[in-house]
Amino acid sequence: MQQRNFCSCSLDYVTAIQAVQERMKFEFVETLCSFVYSWLTFYHVGHVTHEDFKPFLSEVQSKVQKAKESFEETKEYYVQLKDKMLINHLKNAVFQTGKNDSDNENPTPRTVSSIKQGYIFAHEKSKIPKTISRDVLSNRWTMYYCVYQKETRIFTMIPVNNTARTVSKIL
Repeated sequence: MQQRNFCSCSLDYVTAIQAVQERMKFEFVETLCSFVYSWLTFYHVGHVTHEDFKPFLSEVQSKVQKAKESFEETKEYYVQLKDKMLINHLKNAVFQTGKNDSDNENPTPRTVSSIKQGYIFAHEKSKIPKTISRDVLSNRWTMYYCVYQKETRIFTMIPVNNTARTVSKIL
């Protein structure tokens, strides 16, 4: 009788272990299938959304391409315009030599090295303290565009508008 009860209990135990193992198998496979199904659904929805937005995306891409081409054309135009303006500025800013012969059709212009130009920051002399401290840096400095012509010894200072400078930084 004890042997029979022992045999019956051990068979019940083996059955319970087998049931647990089988349940773990199908629960794992069921969870894996659910994950794969949700993954496929996610990518299917993404594909459908992509197909819905495909005309819009192609339109945006064509507009970007046109803008890029327009930018390249504009850039070339600006480079040409800059060169023209530089040449025109040098023609107007550089004076002719002292020869006034009517036979000389192309008098030689002054060299570019005789004109110095650039920016300078100026501070009012009355505001400069005797010792350098933080107040020197906190006060406003004024920026000027300067041009110096060596032959005529003319020095020109043009104040630069600070608002235009800040706007150019933003752009």
